[in-house]
Amino acid sequence: MLIGFRIFAFIVACIAVVAAVPAPTHKHKDCNRNFFWWGRKNYCLPYGGIRGVLTPGRHHCGRWYWHTTLGYCVPPQPNWDDPQCPAGWRWDDGAYSCLPATPTLPGPGQCNPSHFWWEAKSFCLITGGPSPLPIAPNGWRCPNNWYWHGNGYCAPRAIGYCNNPVCHSSFLWDPLGLYCKPRF
Repeated sequence: MLIGFRIFAFIVACIAVVAAVPAPTHKHKDCNRNFFWWGRKNYCLPYGGIRGVLTPGRHHCGRWYWHTTLGYCVPPQPNWDDPQCPAGWRWDDGAYSCLPATPTLPGPGQCNPSHFWWEAKSFCLITGGPSPLPIAPNGWRCPNNWYWHGNGYCAPRAIGYCNNPVCHSSFLWDPLGLYCKPRF
């Protein structure tokens, strides 16, 4: 009988200790039920997140989701510290989302043999330009031996044409826009 009483007392003591330890709720005093406190941004978030929210273009949330009010990615659970950006994306602390990973660009002297370094824009251009050569929009033109680049300006076709671009006589060189604009 004494052994039974001791076992009973031990079980009661264990239950009392377990009951005295607060359950981890991850709640802040101001969070409503079914919300958890996200200390990283000091905000109450719904457990499980919000389904069906579209992430704006150029952003990705990995296993997190886009919070439309806050304008960045947030976790659906309190213990999901890592959004796990997919391949080709990197976490950006400023945007608080995954952004496309930009490839490392070569520096001067590191261009492929069929390319040359263009100092004005600090990147490599293909010698001769692409084929076929794109045409400048909006009534603009590119100087002789230059072509319209996809980034919105004229680019030289070879390293020897980088300095002193010459426009057709009815056009003027715009050194900021890097294109020939009509004379008026």
